[in-house]
Amino acid sequence: MKIQYKPTFFDDLDEIKEYIEANFDITLAAEIVRKIHTDCLTLAEYPHLGKEYSRNPFFHYLIVQKKNLAFYHIDETKQVVTLHRIFDGRRDYADAVASVTD
Repeated sequence: MKIQYKPTFFDDLDEIKEYIEANFDITLAAEIVRKIHTDCLTLAEYPHLGKEYSRNPFFHYLIVQKKNLAFYHIDETKQVVTLHRIFDGRRDYADAVASVTD
């Protein structure tokens, strides 16, 4: 399958990167962002690797880099996985993904 990204995914990823840079290390932030991208690319071959999100069945989610949740949609007809959002799993993300359908 093809992988697509929504702008909100990159906004969230920038937020994660900035947090790590500010609280830990720039090198660590770059490494984690690289690993997140690598983990997400796995969905091209294994789109059902993640679990269906019970609060919004439009989404599946994949745990990446131990504590981040990448929310994505699978379009079987178009053979596309679209990554919408990524959050630190310790954040309150439920409202941000509850009503998304596109």
